[in-house]
Amino acid sequence: MKHNPGLAMALLMLLFGFTISAQPVKQDDSRLVDNNLKFMVISERVHSRGMMEICISDTSDKCIDNLLSGFVVRIYDAEGHEIWAGKTAGRDEILRFPKPMPEASWITFTAFKPYVINRITGARIYQDRPIQIKYLLSDE
Repeated sequence: MKHNPGLAMALLMLLFGFTISAQPVKQDDSRLVDNNLKFMVISERVHSRGMMEICISDTSDKCIDNLLSGFVVRIYDAEGHEIWAGKTAGRDEILRFPKPMPEASWITFTAFKPYVINRITGARIYQDRPIQIKYLLSDE
């Protein structure tokens, strides 16, 4: 195999770029901060099976498996009435609701605290405010 230093350098820079984009920034007070973290829905079958998968991701829209955050889940119908609410510690990506909810229209996820926890190191990674999303359900 022929050695191509230009290609090797390009690959190294690409990998370095991915590493940098996924890293929190250390603040003057020694806190790690990353305001690019968000909840991301992987799959959902709320209407037919009463379940969905959710994770924490960054700007790359890839799940970061070692991050954990407890959060509140609220499910609403098309008129905006809350039809179900619950809490989860965020340890599992799969959320199972008590039953299928064909009347569900959208869901909100709101973290309890303005930080996530790295499962491996135990370090907190802070955000300016708790991460949250409003997710419109598909028609399955």
